[in-house]
Amino acid sequence: MSDGDLWQRFTGPATRVVQYAQEEARKVGGNAVGTEHILLGLLREDDGIAARVLSGLGVTLWRARHESGKLAPAQKPVKAEAPTAWTPKARRALELAFEEASELNPRLGLPNHIDTEHILLGLIRDGEATAVRLLRAMQVDLDRVRRDIIKHLGGTSAHGVPSPQAAPAEAPAPSAGGTYQLSVETEFSAAHSLVGYEGPCARTHGHNYRVIIEVAGEALDDCGMLLDFREIRRICESFVSELDHQHLNQIPAFAGLNPTAENIARHVFHHVASAIRETTAHRDRRVRPVRVTVYESARSGASYSE
Repeated sequence: MSDGDLWQRFTGPATRVVQYAQEEARKVGGNAVGTEHILLGLLREDDGIAARVLSGLGVTLWRARHESGKLAPAQKPVKAEAPTAWTPKARRALELAFEEASELNPRLGLPNHIDTEHILLGLIRDGEATAVRLLRAMQVDLDRVRRDIIKHLGGTSAHGVPSPQAAPAEAPAPSAGGTYQLSVETEFSAAHSLVGYEGPCARTHGHNYRVIIEVAGEALDDCGMLLDFREIRRICESFVSELDHQHLNQIPAFAGLNPTAENIARHVFHHVASAIRETTAHRDRRVRPVRVTVYESARSGASYSE
């Protein structure tokens, strides 16, 4: 199989995963892209089936980066223009993605392409790959990954194998009283100081903030979604652009208010609530934020809900 055969079949999201993987390798000073960087790339492409499946199993970008850092401490970042090679296992994972797509797509009546879910299936085929070690460290059931992907692609038989004979069935109506909940994660870096605080935090210092937004509702739209992840990502980008690389004490939202994790969480909650109301105003559905959690470090965070 030539490189042309492989790359030509990649979808836009799959191509971005490859680009993200190269960026992740450069960030930690790696001279080659490994399977762990491909995994991080899959999580960054959060509209893809792979990211949705992994998120459903508790795998977040922050968590995967944290586990990856335990295996290989970061070195000096490599310049963005520096060329990147692919490790044999990473190259093999992409070839296995080709095989997965070639097998699954015809059986499910899908276009002849390689998407994020096929890359994830290729990754988990090699039990010795670093990406698989990371997933196991995060207590991920690899068989569950495959089953969940196949469900997203078009249903399964009793044994988790695609059933080409079965016609697509209409989705069952949601049960009365049920609630759907989504969670998304983003991050930003900023400085602040805590006025009136007796301690080092009274001086200006910075954090790499991690923000988790939880959204809930009782009804899905015509596509079976509570809220499109693209819309949530747009909402996240709007408040991140306000806060990222800023001195938070100087932002009008925190005028006369210490920008603690608690107050940041409340600010983001109200921002998200307002944006969702604007986004879903034309729909007869009750979509709302239920909680925003802001982490200043891996072990210290504050939540706000109403």
